[in-house]
Amino acid sequence: TNASSVTAIPQSMACSVNSSGLLIPVDVSNPSNWQSFVGYANIRIPTSSLGPVIANGRLENITTSFAVGSPLWIGKDGHPTNIIPTVGINGFLSGDAVIFMGVLVANETVPSERDIALFTQVTGIL
Repeated sequence: TNASSVTAIPQSMACSVNSSGLLIPVDVSNPSNWQSFVGYANIRIPTSSLGPVIANGRLENITTSFAVGSPLWIGKDGHPTNIIPTVGINGFLSGDAVIFMGVLVANETVPSERDIALFTQVTGIL
């Protein structure tokens, strides 16, 4: 269930589970948050609603301007970014987790659509 009663969780946002068992966006600056990572919103999850989360495989039909083949990381805001997390860039600070998400690929059925092939791993701490 989406923990927020105010904001929906957008498709492809990285999600953790809080102490109440509810979905919240990943916060790469909070170890107890990112260590509770459970996956990515497979679709937009409305406020205070249940929704599918996927941890491996493919997030399909993603709307993005990133090029096919782009490596992706979890951004400071929990959304995918194609910019390698670095101190001082896109809000990243010393102590933030660097979490590789996967690679943007063409959809296997409809090649004009974009998917994220997930290979999530923590690659370091800034």
